[in-house]
Amino acid sequence: MASGEELKPSERTRLKRFSARGRFDRATINAILDAAPMAHIGFDYKGPAVLPMIFWRKENHVYFHGSSKNRMFEALSRSPQCCFVASLIDAFVLARAAIHHSVNYRSVVIYGAAEELKEPAAKLEGLRGLIERFYPGRWDQIRPPSPQEFVSVRVFRLPIEEASAKIRTGFPTPYAEDFGIPVWAGIVPLSTSIGPLQLDPNSAPDTPPQDISHLASLLGASIKTA
Repeated sequence: MASGEELKPSERTRLKRFSARGRFDRATINAILDAAPMAHIGFDYKGPAVLPMIFWRKENHVYFHGSSKNRMFEALSRSPQCCFVASLIDAFVLARAAIHHSVNYRSVVIYGAAEELKEPAAKLEGLRGLIERFYPGRWDQIRPPSPQEFVSVRVFRLPIEEASAKIRTGFPTPYAEDFGIPVWAGIVPLSTSIGPLQLDPNSAPDTPPQDISHLASLLGASIKTA
């Protein structure tokens, strides 16, 4: 599917409240997924359950991994349907009325059936995608998983097909009845920063620092040097 193509809303992804904030184009959905380092995945494990996961995107799938004994993976093996939510908060929005306080945010919700990558080459390439998402070129510099480590993790992917994005921007919704209340209203912007790198004391002498420019760009983060 081309990046500019619209996903068809389903009964689960169609927005009912503030539908004007909804986006169904793949370019917007992908941009939010690429900027969000973590997601929360809802699944059925003896009732509703949700776990946070680092994830990565490749083309029209999101990928996530974890311990082979992870209860979520056990559950998805039996019942693969899940709900995947990635979100970013950009600002707190303070209004003059309690009910009108909000946040500016970007979010993506994906519904679908998760699929485990069992073929070794596909699984290894999936794990490579995790490292390369945050640190391009690092995979070729580090030790690959040992056979024991390789079997100790599982990798799943979820198609980005039944999905929607929702975005809020701007100031508090203007309600005329609130304009005269003498209290501050507006936006409190939030931003991400990366602090000075801290070298592992077990590193080899004269180890060059990790290039984190891609990570900063990915997160829209500033880099602190001191």
